[in-house]
Amino acid sequence: MLRQMLANLIENALTPGRPGGAIRITLRPGRLEVADDGPGVPAAERGRVLDRFYRLDRSRRSPGTGLGLALVAAVARLHGGAVTLADARPGAVPPGLTVRASLRR
Repeated sequence: MLRQMLANLIENALTPGRPGGAIRITLRPGRLEVADDGPGVPAAERGRVLDRFYRLDRSRRSPGTGLGLALVAAVARLHGGAVTLADARPGAVPPGLTVRASLRR
């Protein structure tokens, strides 16, 4: 499940990214973080993108089911953790997105 979690985070970081965009993967004990320099997720929708089948309006024309981040959140919960979302580059345009998954087990 942890492999699938990482694969989903990387795929989500690559899919919305601009051509030539970059992602950063950080692994620490109990924490996995993936950041990109893509369009980001508006703060008002960050909680919703962790719901099954929820997709941002701009993503509706691209491939996907809206399950990637929901699966990430579920795996984190199974390991006693949680997922948080934040701008990768606060104040930048585009802001990018950082997804942090904490894992306790």
